[in-house]
Amino acid sequence: MNFLFPTPFFGLDNFLSEDVTKNLYDQILEDISKNIGYVNPNWDCLVNTSAQRDDAVVYPMDSFKQAYEEFSSQLHLSEHLYELINPWYNFYTKGQNQEPHTHLYAPNAMFSAVYFLKGTDNTKIVFSNPSQNWLNYHSYDAHHPVAKIHKNIPEHSYVMNKYVHEPRDNQIIFFPAYLSHYVPAHRFDTPRITVSFNIELGE
Repeated sequence: MNFLFPTPFFGLDNFLSEDVTKNLYDQILEDISKNIGYVNPNWDCLVNTSAQRDDAVVYPMDSFKQAYEEFSSQLHLSEHLYELINPWYNFYTKGQNQEPHTHLYAPNAMFSAVYFLKGTDNTKIVFSNPSQNWLNYHSYDAHHPVAKIHKNIPEHSYVMNKYVHEPRDNQIIFFPAYLSHYVPAHRFDTPRITVSFNIELGE
């Protein structure tokens, strides 16, 4: 069985050491305490973020690069120049969310990544199917034969309109920058802290 035009999605669990995660967590807490309430004016959502502003966090860029190279190796990409662009953190308190968006605003972004630092267990990030062909299947009544034969297929199948990823703390994922995604309203008292960045291809 082969699949035409698949969308790559790659994840690594237990990504950073305990010391590195604690250091990153402490830095973000310190930065957010000085910038509490900052919401990116270009985003149609409510989330405390350091996107498009300078933060005081030193991110583990070498580890991020190693993870990207593992991802690109599994995609069988040839050796290439790249740059990890402007990482930022998102600090979700109860009720905050992230609207549907892509990362195509970055001029040369090929891939994007999210690192789930803390408070992400039992939360979700939702990816939309980039193909509109799923509409053909969802137009059928649940009792129609076409609907019946597809009822047991995986959630990320070509006939589904979305894939709901349930992350865990200390996990990193990579996906194409064009893939639309969003974060539902945070349901817990413990803040949900993530780090995002884009990968731009070099000349």
